[in-house]
Amino acid sequence: MAIDSATAAEALSEYAGLSKQDASKLLDAILAAAQREALELIAGDEPVPSSLTDLRSLRLRHITECSKRALKPREVEVILRASPSAALGALKRLNATYPRAVDQYMKVVVKETSKAKATGSSNTGFRYEVSFDELTALEYAYQILQRNGLAHDVKLKRGEQVLDIPRKIGSRDLLDVLEIEKPSP
Repeated sequence: MAIDSATAAEALSEYAGLSKQDASKLLDAILAAAQREALELIAGDEPVPSSLTDLRSLRLRHITECSKRALKPREVEVILRASPSAALGALKRLNATYPRAVDQYMKVVVKETSKAKATGSSNTGFRYEVSFDELTALEYAYQILQRNGLAHDVKLKRGEQVLDIPRKIGSRDLLDVLEIEKPSP
């Protein structure tokens, strides 16, 4: 079977669950990223990745920058032809290796895939339970709290895709730090 752009876009649509239009846009970003990667390899200043993990991380960085959005784990599985755990590992490595390149996009994912619920009482302490539609958003939200020194007394429930957080640490409201909409009273 001859492989062309239409076939690749169709595969993205079918296997990553994208609309035809979104699959086409992502494919354009992948192709632009591949060209950038090739040119940088030949004439660039950046170090050449020395492992498959580093190469995947760099490739995802270029695709993220070209698509101007964060990639979903399922999309990464299809793009890299990787298992779900390998795709999540590649996304974690991307976030750790190139935080400046992906921060702006990951903040949008945290904001758009989260829902906060007020919990607790004056006896047990006032808290928020924040659920996420995307596991990568959960991981990134926790990373934001760590960066700000606000991860103590935070309960990370990966299986439920939930962060159980105090409403405030010191004078800082944790939902404000995460840029997540507060629940209505």
